[in-house]
Amino acid sequence: MNKKILMIFLSAILVFNLTPAFAFFKSNNTAQNKIEPAKKLEYVNAGFFEEFQDEYLSGYIIKAVNANHNARQASYKTMEYRENIKVALGAQLPALSVGVDYLGLKIPDEGPASLFKKNNLIMPFNASWELDLLLKNNDKRLSTKKVYEASVEEEKAIYIALAADVASAYFNILNLDKQIQINQCIIKNQKEIYERNKRMLKQGVISQTELNKQKQSLDNLTVSTDELLKQRAMLLNQLRLLIGENPDYEVKRSCIDKISLKNNPPSSISSDVIYARPDVLAAEKQLESAGINVKVARKELLPTFKITGVMAFSSMYGNFFSWDGAIAALLAGATQELFAGGRRLANLRIKKLQYEQLFENYKQVDLNAAKEVNDALLISKYDYNIYEKTFNNNCLEAGNFEMTKNKYSRGTINTIELLNRQNDLFALNKELASKKTDNLVDLITLYKAVGGQL
Repeated sequence: MNKKILMIFLSAILVFNLTPAFAFFKSNNTAQNKIEPAKKLEYVNAGFFEEFQDEYLSGYIIKAVNANHNARQASYKTMEYRENIKVALGAQLPALSVGVDYLGLKIPDEGPASLFKKNNLIMPFNASWELDLLLKNNDKRLSTKKVYEASVEEEKAIYIALAADVASAYFNILNLDKQIQINQCIIKNQKEIYERNKRMLKQGVISQTELNKQKQSLDNLTVSTDELLKQRAMLLNQLRLLIGENPDYEVKRSCIDKISLKNNPPSSISSDVIYARPDVLAAEKQLESAGINVKVARKELLPTFKITGVMAFSSMYGNFFSWDGAIAALLAGATQELFAGGRRLANLRIKKLQYEQLFENYKQVDLNAAKEVNDALLISKYDYNIYEKTFNNNCLEAGNFEMTKNKYSRGTINTIELLNRQNDLFALNKELASKKTDNLVDLITLYKAVGGQL
């Protein structure tokens, strides 16, 4: 058979095998490998953030879920584990392959062998199937499935942490906005007090030392404001990074006073919620996978059952696809390794040790989960009580300032006393905004501790 015919057959085989492969990869790229944003929003319990009644927060959560690169990397990692299940399933099914081989013979011109063609083309079809009588390959598939389920929980934990980071950064930015705004009001009052004290110095009412203290206080306020501005700029950059935006992106936001602070935090959390945390479920799935791997390692000590079949068409007898030139063979049997240098027993011991490690890890994850939830509840409870007391003090101070304004209008106190009293109220306003932010962040911490089930 000449080279032209050989190339035709080779081309046909390549087209036959590669066309389905290209179609497979194309379908995977367009459908199966696509991230579903709606499902990821279910991970983070997007409705929880709407309860704060902020017009921008939920939008930033959605942007982060859709665009954060670390979260998307976790999603693609989960897809990878899902494909591993299909790989494991393939080990349970028969394998079929085909090839094209050229055979050149040098044989004597006399005798029966002289009837064969000296240049031949052979097309063998090979089939093999490992009979899973002991369900070893099925157990491998189940183990791979458990690893995939663990990866889903790990992916969920990453999205929940992302949403918590976005909300915490946003609330802290609002707090800094308020702190800077109030600081600017205090600085304005301090400048007026300083100017009045300069006039009083000329009149001999106060000393130069007292004036210098006023100037130091004013400078310290300016430095404090610059520090707040720096912190806000850094938090804005962090928020832009979390939501996948460039450094020039304008972060629109409301005011900390408009954020709805929920009522008292819950006094307790059900244990069912704790055991439904993504990290706990992931540890549980990993433990289940390790338990299945021990079973697989035991079954590796038993025989392997396999069926192998070969059918080959050749051009030795004339027509290529003629049954006269076909060769067929079928082999079925069991194989048992008698000696492997202790490899299989060592593998069994390794799998058992891995199971024990993951069992200890599972128990530790459970303890950590309970501790995190209890800590979050404790902090939320105390911070809320502190916020209530600060709020009451702020109301009292606001009432005192109203009385101070009445005194000023009657001329019983001077402008400096009025401005100092107003600065006292501003200081309490700053503390109130800070305590409210602490409570908001505490709620986000509790949300993260319970795996978004708040």
